[in-house]
Order: sequence, then C-alpha cells, then structure tokens
Amino acid sequence: TEEEIHVVCLFPDVDAALRFSRMLHEKLPPICNDERAFGRQSIFGSQDQEIGTEPLLLLTGAALSVDELPAVVAQYGGFCFPAHVDRDSFSILVSLGVIPDSCGFTMAELRDKSRLPQLLTTNPELGDKVIVQNSDAHYLQDIAEPEQFFEVPDDLTTAGQFIAFLKGLRV
Repeated sequence: TEEEIHVVCLFPDVDAALRFSRMLHEKLPPICNDERAFGRQSIFGSQDQEIGTEPLLLLTGAALSVDELPAVVAQYGGFCFPAHVDRDSFSILVSLGVIPDSCGFTMAELRDKSRLPQLLTTNPELGDKVIVQNSDAHYLQDIAEPEQFFEVPDDLTTAGQFIAFLKGLRV
C-alpha cells in the first residue's frame, strides 16, 4: 500500500489475481530497480525457469491506501487481511499504530501467534479478528511447519469457495 503496509490478498482464480496485479503494477512509482543496490527481481514461469526480470523497483509502496485496498480487492472477487502485524516493518500496527475499523478487516496474520497476548494489551482491536499464523518466509528453508488448520466442509473445492469460507469466519 502507499503506507508500505503488507496485506495478504487472495483471489478466486489466476485470472482475477493477474488482473489485480496489472492494476497494482500501474500504481507503482516509475522507479527503476537498481540490481546492485536491491538485487535481481526475477520473473519465473510455470516450470520454475526464469523468464525475465521486473524493471520497476518493487520495494516501494503502490498508490493505493490500506483503506481503499479491501474494496478494490473485492472488485476482483478477492479477500484480504493485514500481513505479519507482529513484525517491526511493513506492518499495519507499526505504520498506523492500529488496525482502523474503516478498513473492515475481519482477519489478521501473525508470524508468531505466541505474541498475541502481548499484542492484545496494546492493540485490543485484534481481539475481534480471526488470527492466522504464517511464517512470512522468503526462502524455502524458512517455511514453518503447519501449526494451524481450518476445518472446512468436504464440498469446499475451489479457491472462490475457500475465500467465501474465510469471509464468513468470526471470532
């Protein structure tokens, strides 16, 4: 987001995700990536082969606010929630100090769920959010073992159905 807040965005299919990605790409500032300073930004194909590089610097925020994002994601049939709210960077709690009600988030992600009791003392609004834990891994070796599971109906078979399921979860 323009506040440099990371948000998990889930979409019902690849087409919706790609359309959202193209729209978001247009909202990035026109700053070229300097590979010497920021590293290579590789694009990989379906067979995990490098098919190109991204010329724009992806480290910058897009011209879309965290207040606007949920409605925009919904236009693509998606669902979103703030990522790694317990991190010291790119977190909604670090950037804004609170999860604004105006965003309408019903879920939040933590890297370390054991930090939730401490976070609740300073951020009581987390108490009315479904909390999910993910590793926020950027490398394969950093992917955490699965520790959290959702009991889902047997007939839930598509990403769109899973998104509808997540939207319906409440504390």
